Amino acid sequence: MPRHLPFAVVPMSPQQLWTQVLSQLRVQLPRGMYDNLVAKLVAEALTTECLTLCAPDPFTRDWLQKHISDKTAAAIQEVLGYPLAVRIATAEDLQSEPQPQLVPAVRPPAPAPIARARGSLNPKYTFKRFVSGNCNRFAHSAALAVADNPGNCYNPLFIWGGVGLGKTHLMQAIGHHRLSTEPNATVCYISTEQFTNDLVDALKHDRRKDFRDRIRSADVLLLDDIQFIENSEATQEEIFHAFNTLHEAGKQVVLASDRPPDQIPRCSERLTSRFAMGMTADMQIPDLETRMAILHKKAEAERHSLPHDVVEYIATRHTVNVRELEGALTRAIAYSSIEEVPLTIEAVAKLLAPAVPRRVAVTPEAILQIVSERFSVSIDDMQSSSRRREIGFARQVGMYLMREHTDLSLPRIGDVFGGKDHTTVIYSYNKIRDLQQTNPELSQILRLLTERIALGDR
Repeated sequence: MPRHLPFAVVPMSPQQLWTQVLSQLRVQLPRGMYDNLVAKLVAEALTTECLTLCAPDPFTRDWLQKHISDKTAAAIQEVLGYPLAVRIATAEDLQSEPQPQLVPAVRPPAPAPIARARGSLNPKYTFKRFVSGNCNRFAHSAALAVADNPGNCYNPLFIWGGVGLGKTHLMQAIGHHRLSTEPNATVCYISTEQFTNDLVDALKHDRRKDFRDRIRSADVLLLDDIQFIENSEATQEEIFHAFNTLHEAGKQVVLASDRPPDQIPRCSERLTSRFAMGMTADMQIPDLETRMAILHKKAEAERHSLPHDVVEYIATRHTVNVRELEGALTRAIAYSSIEEVPLTIEAVAKLLAPAVPRRVAVTPEAILQIVSERFSVSIDDMQSSSRRREIGFARQVGMYLMREHTDLSLPRIGDVFGGKDHTTVIYSYNKIRDLQQTNPELSQILRLLTERIALGDR
């Protein structure tokens, strides 16, 4: 008998639940682990007791079952409001088993501010685990000062730098420090994309006051990826008033972006001036010594001892992105643990060799051009409202690739395709992701397109 569900039941598919869980795991896990392992899981079945995820191979199944089950279960509990077991299996595992009875899941009431904030902070993102070097020393010092004296020192603090350089780590370290010194404080960490999605949901369900109260009751507001504010006037309006309310009350605001305040396109002048009124600190690409220190510290946290030459080899291969650097180490450690082989340069070289080198920054324009050429559909057609089958399919593939290979928010991807709604982007992404699992031809096409994107071949 299914156990009693604590909230009113509404339909939710395994894919819908998994999409929401992934949005949390994406900010909690190293980019390499997320992209190379977690994102390859497919939601297979959902019951009142368990969410079953399908892994592409036994290695991925065994490693993820051991290392992310607890984080996944915690994310599910935050989405649903009650716990579920998490099971990871391969297609071969599932073929010999009867299909579980699918049941609807639930949507909980709007979460309380403190519970949401605490649940969204990655426990690994602390000052103790942050490696400071010439590339980030100023930002690190500013973050420490804010953590020690919130609301009075550098308010707001605006941290900017390229993808994967540790901005989110520093932001959340401020949150952890605040909670360690003041356990009853309300710390709210939220990405701009999630802020926009929550605002849309609040407007849709007439819960705007609840949404505002949740944001404005924070003692420390940590707002990530603020560059995605550019195309949403409603989001800019909410952030403007929330900023004023918190700042006037002496509450701390910390923002992070991939560019400085005055280079965020279509951001209102009044917001830009407020973002820049405190302290702006940039983060640069780490040098070799800092990258090696990052690897040593991560290995130490994972209770692994790495040969110096292996650390240097990995640090030399991954030069611009800390997430990819840590992801390479995660794969190497997982390989060594599962296969029970020592970590040597030869073993690591074979493991990392399949990675396609990224020579250029991936732009939405490049993806549009590549998809247009592959499917013989014009960019104008993909950006139109046409429902022709070949145009619609090319558009869905483009949205999938843009979500996979850029840091654009869902609304921004929708804008690239002629102003499509973010729910259209989610549907397209899930459809192509699921279809490639059963369609070898599409899977091959996506691999070829991915290679062209990564190599900058237009």
